Amino acid sequence: MFKRKDKKMSCEENRELISSFIDAELSPAEKEMLEKHLGVCTKCRTLEEWLRCVKEGISRSAERVTIPGSLRDKIMKSLPEIPVRLDPVPWWKRLFVLLLLFCLSVSPAFSWGPEGHEYINKSAALKAPVEVAGFPSFFQSRESIEIITYNGLEPDRWKISPGYTRGKGHGLAHYINLDLVQDLPAARDHIIAIQMYQEKGLDGRDMGLLPYYIIETYEKLRISFSEYREFVRRGSSTKPVEVNILYYAGLLGHYVGDGSQPLHTTAHHHGWVGENHKSYSMDEGIHKRFEVEFVRNVKAGDFLELLHTPTHLCDPFSEIIAYLKKTHSYMEKVYALDKAGAFSEPTPESLQFVRERLAAASQMLLNLWYTAWLESERPDREKVVREALKTTEKIC
Repeated sequence: MFKRKDKKMSCEENRELISSFIDAELSPAEKEMLEKHLGVCTKCRTLEEWLRCVKEGISRSAERVTIPGSLRDKIMKSLPEIPVRLDPVPWWKRLFVLLLLFCLSVSPAFSWGPEGHEYINKSAALKAPVEVAGFPSFFQSRESIEIITYNGLEPDRWKISPGYTRGKGHGLAHYINLDLVQDLPAARDHIIAIQMYQEKGLDGRDMGLLPYYIIETYEKLRISFSEYREFVRRGSSTKPVEVNILYYAGLLGHYVGDGSQPLHTTAHHHGWVGENHKSYSMDEGIHKRFEVEFVRNVKAGDFLELLHTPTHLCDPFSEIIAYLKKTHSYMEKVYALDKAGAFSEPTPESLQFVRERLAAASQMLLNLWYTAWLESERPDREKVVREALKTTEKIC
């Protein structure tokens, strides 16, 4: 059993304590299973805090974890008794539990993983066009960048949270199956899109709803920008609406980020299915191997030079569809690189590929932020867009 220590624990000390428990209490088979599903990569502050996180993570995710009940009971009995706190759990503890759940579960569409989504949102925020067309300067404050980066993970927090009403159903928001159909419903409402899928004889659960969640979140951001403009006109404090803007800007980054990951646009999202003439991997681990483990070889600043001044999108929804189709065109390249071992041992080609995919997401996010800002000006929208584009021609 662990001994209590009320001091700050280093990662190495935590590892030693965990290892001693594994060696003393578990059989070889149980040890292998625990290491596989729990890992020992925590960065908690004290042993007591770490133990509480683990206990919550195990007990709250019982239905999702494939660890046998007998082993789970042994783990729980071997941990010291820690009273349940009545005060709100700090944000970092909630985040740890969710990341633990990520390690314990496999979702058909978990997306880029924490690092990828953070890189995408942070890079876009650093390149926000604050000197163009009156784009809000608060976007590039340190606090705003942190908020936008944090909100880039929010949809995944919902999706993996135990007890969330929609649960796996929200996974459809992170995915679109372009193998089944290229001519997607033109409706911008995901409920109508599902109805149109059904009219085509397609099951919305097989198709996914990613483009519809992107456009819906874009529209919410545009409306918040309109509110911001109105607050400025009235001379009112813009702080309340800034909160909404940063929330939707970060949320939009998540869905746009999912749209740059080729395995989020195909039925082959967790291993090749069906005919396999090129002997591509059928291992479901390819998804995590690419978007989580391999992405850790790059950093947010590694692809900033690939970003350029944002572009105004005349028809955002059509551009979103084109963006997703472009992403889908790289689907087989993911499998080819994996087959060559380029995700296990990074190569210049595989590193550049992941940088370009992350940069594509940041660039599309910038374009949508910029477009939402320009389109938020009513009724002088055409004048604002024309001035921003420095043209006298009729704009779209």
